[in-house]
Amino acid sequence: MRRGASRPRVARVIYIRCMHVRRHLTALAGSVTAVVAATGLVYLLRPITPTLSLGVLYTLAVLASAVLWGLGVAVATEGALWYSRQIL
Repeated sequence: MRRGASRPRVARVIYIRCMHVRRHLTALAGSVTAVVAATGLVYLLRPITPTLSLGVLYTLAVLASAVLWGLGVAVATEGALWYSRQIL
C-alpha cells in the first residue's frame, strides 16, 4: 500500500462525522424552535380560544419534528413540551 493512500479515507470519515453532528444540531434547533413557536401561539391565542383546545398546536410541533427528523427527535420534543407545560 502506498504511503498516502489512507488520507482520503480519513478525510471522508471526518466529513461524515461532521455531517452527523450537523444533522443532530439542526434537529435540536428545529425542535427548540417548534416548542417556542407552539408556546408563543398558545399564549397569543389563550384569550380567544379555550386553553384545552390549544393542545393541538403542541401536537403539530411534535408531528413536524417526527416528519423532518425522525422518531427520536419527536420523542425528545414531546418531553420538552411536557416539561414546558408543567412549568407553565
